Amino acid sequence: MADFNYPVGIGSDNKAGQPWMLLTSYESKNSIESTGQTDASRGTPKSSIALYIPPNGLRTAFEADWGGLEGGALKATMGSAISRLNLGGLSAVGSLGMAGDWGAGNVSDILFEGIKSAGIAGAGKVAGAIDKGTGMLAAQGIAVNNHMALAYKGPGQFRTHDFAFNFFPKAKADAEVIRKILADLENGMLPRLMGPPVKKNRIVSAPFFQAPRHWTIDFFKGDGKPNDGPDGFLHTIKKSVIKSMAINHDPNSTISFHKDGSPVQTSLTLTFQEIELPFSGDKGRDISKLIESHQNMADRISSGTI
Repeated sequence: MADFNYPVGIGSDNKAGQPWMLLTSYESKNSIESTGQTDASRGTPKSSIALYIPPNGLRTAFEADWGGLEGGALKATMGSAISRLNLGGLSAVGSLGMAGDWGAGNVSDILFEGIKSAGIAGAGKVAGAIDKGTGMLAAQGIAVNNHMALAYKGPGQFRTHDFAFNFFPKAKADAEVIRKILADLENGMLPRLMGPPVKKNRIVSAPFFQAPRHWTIDFFKGDGKPNDGPDGFLHTIKKSVIKSMAINHDPNSTISFHKDGSPVQTSLTLTFQEIELPFSGDKGRDISKLIESHQNMADRISSGTI
């Protein structure tokens, strides 16, 4: 697994107290699974990139799809009555072995409630039809109650998270790490070609695209411990893909290079979009093995053994 750090060594000196984030990539198996993914594992990591947390990088938002439903209040009442009838029946038969006194779930009361609701709904429809043709109710300042309800239709769009980094390499090692980070992010965002080329020696004529890598984003405190998930103070970001990536080697409109040709400044903007939906009671994920792997790599980089 390729492992990169910027600033070089970030995450290896836990006494420094600098918070950091970790981007980990996995080859995609399909649109929702990564290669090697199991219930206990997020997949087989292909690369990890430790970076400083940029300004405005700790924002998130949640959306829900709610919409008006005509007759929703009555439908909810009838549905509740039918549901109680079914549950009451199953409970009674299961406990008594036969129909008997169902107590609070009295059949006649439940049926009457449903019929009453249906009758009210029918009356409303008749009144609405009359008013549509004659305008009699509207003329008297009366509007038909459509019994609107705000109904939940599911989660909103998949969340997106934006990060804007600025790199200022001060040494050749910094410039080399930045080059490798940009290359890994680019390879992790772009699709792979699959299948034999249609035209000989022209790989771009391959018949299929394989979906790009999946990514996980984790935040850490200065002591190297997670600051997201079940015990952290920050939000948890679900497995994501890179939706857009922008690189600018002259963000100040001034072209300037070091002697070796590396840019004096590089700006990087990434937009990640989740491929999983958050839900109530989600307690995050266990990343202890990933932390251990990254820590070992960071220690080796810091000590100069690699």
